[in-house]
Amino acid sequence: MGVYIYEVHSEVNGVRWEEVMERYTCKLKTIQIKVSDPVEDTRLTGPEDAVVLLRSIYDELLDDDQEHFVVLFLGAGRRGVVTGFKVLFSGAQACILTDVKVIFRNALLFGATAIVLAHNHPSGDLEPNEADVSITKRCVEAGRLLGIQVLDHIIISPTGWISLKREERRLFQPSVIDLMIGW
Repeated sequence: MGVYIYEVHSEVNGVRWEEVMERYTCKLKTIQIKVSDPVEDTRLTGPEDAVVLLRSIYDELLDDDQEHFVVLFLGAGRRGVVTGFKVLFSGAQACILTDVKVIFRNALLFGATAIVLAHNHPSGDLEPNEADVSITKRCVEAGRLLGIQVLDHIIISPTGWISLKREERRLFQPSVIDLMIGW
């Protein structure tokens, strides 16, 4: 695959060509996936299994006094097996900005058929707030359109964890994947 430029102009609509290429290069960098050590055959059968993996991910993060949003990606090949994960967003001590497009762009790049959303509450308060419920609802709807099931949204704190699927069942719709992996 190549890039063909038929005419080269030093400026397009008041923007220098170098600036355009710099923006283009930066955009390419945002969709690169760095593959590190594979998740060693981690099979999820419920939120308890996900929490074990998530705690190991959060333990590696140096700034545990701020919120981090992690997505676990599950592949189609073997039921319930985590094929990868990514820390997609980091925020402040009591809030985090998330973007459904970024979540599902990464899910598609990982070839996921299902995902588990997770974020931490450094304060220790496990009660889901309006933003937690809203992002969960939006992700479930987007996943339904794309054929990628959101299995759960887990909130982790230093003192415990909560599964939004268990606490807010109305947000999730049971599916064949739930039955296949026993979630």
